[in-house]
Amino acid sequence: MIGLIKRDYTLLFSTSWNIFILIFMIPFILLAFGADKVGEAYPLLVFAFVYILTITPFNYDMQRKSYMIIESLPIKKKDIVMGKYLVTLINFLLSTVWCWIYLWIISLLDFVNMDLLNISSLENAFFTSIFSLSIILPPLFILPPKIARYFSMFVYIFIFSMMFSKVEKLFHVNLFQGARGYIIGLVVYLISMGISVLLYENRDLV
Repeated sequence: MIGLIKRDYTLLFSTSWNIFILIFMIPFILLAFGADKVGEAYPLLVFAFVYILTITPFNYDMQRKSYMIIESLPIKKKDIVMGKYLVTLINFLLSTVWCWIYLWIISLLDFVNMDLLNISSLENAFFTSIFSLSIILPPLFILPPKIARYFSMFVYIFIFSMMFSKVEKLFHVNLFQGARGYIIGLVVYLISMGISVLLYENRDLV
């Protein structure tokens, strides 16, 4: 499992395009939201990074069918799925830290006000990212490669667009705040992982 996780990150940082996105995506999103709404933009920033970090290795495997080689190795399909879900949590932590540090650096130049970030921003980032990836991941383990790629893009664009609209307030209701939000997010995440394991174990090599 550890070897698969290392492989994912090697693939992720092997192209200059991915590195370009990691560096310049935050300013673009802040320009769209407005520097005075950094608290509202933070959950979207984290979600965008979690999605990119998680889905990029998936797309690589689907396009080159390297998953067929992985499945031929003495590795249980359950371990492959659990590894992908573990990577998603790691990606959330990395994205949270990276976005926070990036915003802190540009706040020193007076481009943003870090005082607008609070624990609520972090809670919204967690629930949005985990809940969204819990929806996106299971179909990727069963759908044909091209359909799976389009499905993940559709869900990502839909949620991304939704967060620019008033519907984003759905993620700010009391149900998703505090410890309750973390518990709900993790429960949905574990259910999603169980579904993915069942789907992947019954998937034929195609």
